[in-house]
Amino acid sequence: SSSSLIEDVTGDIVSGRKRFAILNFWRNIGETPVSRAPLSIYSSRYDGDVAFPDAAPNVEDSKWYMFPNATRDEVIVFYQYDRERDQPSDLWHCAIEVEEKESDSVHRRKSFDIRALIVFDDEVSDNNDRFSPERTRPVQKAIAYVDARTVGSRTNTKSHH
Repeated sequence: SSSSLIEDVTGDIVSGRKRFAILNFWRNIGETPVSRAPLSIYSSRYDGDVAFPDAAPNVEDSKWYMFPNATRDEVIVFYQYDRERDQPSDLWHCAIEVEEKESDSVHRRKSFDIRALIVFDDEVSDNNDRFSPERTRPVQKAIAYVDARTVGSRTNTKSHH
């Protein structure tokens, strides 16, 4: 049954220390390309081996990626989380308001995203487990690490056609 499968997977993750990752799939479902509030992904970089929530990103090395003009025929896939500390998995996403044109008020963004939980056969070692019970818990205002004023000056724009 599906409930026993969920219990098995949960047990593998929590008790069995199985490695897991989360993939995110984002798609515009509107009739027109996204011109207002496009998907933006913050690719954070850190100094040394410590990452969020134990350290703030290095703003100089981190980058924003925006996806303006995304159409309904495109799906943007990104690796959002990995239990293994040595795997890059600190991608934060949001919609960033850009200068609005008159036509943008008519075409509000319509999008959805869905996440996939992937459980691997390998186990995570104690010293490399980002999900361990001893881990630092992120505070509610953790997004404050990302200084919104850096968005305009540090944006890498990617157009998809």
